[in-house]
Amino acid sequence: MKINNIKLKLLSLIGIVLMLAGCGTAANSGDEDKTSGSGEENSGIVAGSVVPSLVEVQDEDYQYVFELRNDKTEDVTLTMNSSQYFDYHLIDNTNSVVYTYSDDKM
Repeated sequence: MKINNIKLKLLSLIGIVLMLAGCGTAANSGDEDKTSGSGEENSGIVAGSVVPSLVEVQDEDYQYVFELRNDKTEDVTLTMNSSQYFDYHLIDNTNSVVYTYSDDKM
């Protein structure tokens, strides 16, 4: 009984070591995702692709401009899902919109 218990512990240890070794062995060939970044990586035109860029606004803290450029010859349909089912506006006495809830939301 003691030998079976030792064998079980040894097999469990080997299994755990193999699983942990498999977690860190992904090859990194230097091929990074070229579809994101500051926009400088995507400055050239690549025929047949939609190229995103993200540029920080210099005058404002923590504000960025996200842009998608269509380098394809045909139109591309983008579908944006939103969980927003309604919006509300605060209107003053002169019927001018003072605040819109969705203005500062994504």
